Amino acid sequence: MTVWTIQEYSLYEKLLKNKILTVDLSYSEYYNDCKEFKNAYDWLYKQFKKRVKKYDGNPLWWGWTDRPDLRKKQTSSNDVLVLIELNIPDELILKSDFCAWEYAFTDSIIAESEKEYDIYYDDEENWTEDVKKQKEMVKEKSWEIIFNKNPPKNDWIGNTLKWQVNFEYLKLSEVKSIKIFNK
Repeated sequence: MTVWTIQEYSLYEKLLKNKILTVDLSYSEYYNDCKEFKNAYDWLYKQFKKRVKKYDGNPLWWGWTDRPDLRKKQTSSNDVLVLIELNIPDELILKSDFCAWEYAFTDSIIAESEKEYDIYYDDEENWTEDVKKQKEMVKEKSWEIIFNKNPPKNDWIGNTLKWQVNFEYLKLSEVKSIKIFNK
């Protein structure tokens, strides 16, 4: 599958030297700074392990199935960036809907209607620990819709599919092309 990822040029230089890279979470502003984001990423790692046969347990790279528009701001980094086009075997990729991922990322249930959403969060301030655990399982189960290639269409969830991909290794041997740019 052809995928694109945007990285800092310094990381690309490291790839040229080492030939293969894994994600270093010490650079992740989201994973390290917010409990809800960390929970969402940890859930995604579990899903990757469940859905991708060959997984060594490393943090995941992020990419896109459509080439990103480089005219738009891509990152908060002040570094020179590189768009890397990769050809990664399908069986090493977890593909998901970026728009639906935002629900997991913000620790919210993916409800199919406003009514379902309201029922889920009803009386939240009085939830017991047991109810919280049950609600957490329901919420995480709802997130699995992000992997559905034909999700239900309704105005509540949204109808826009933008496919993102996760993969475990960034390999020089899978690089098809690069484009250096400034944000």
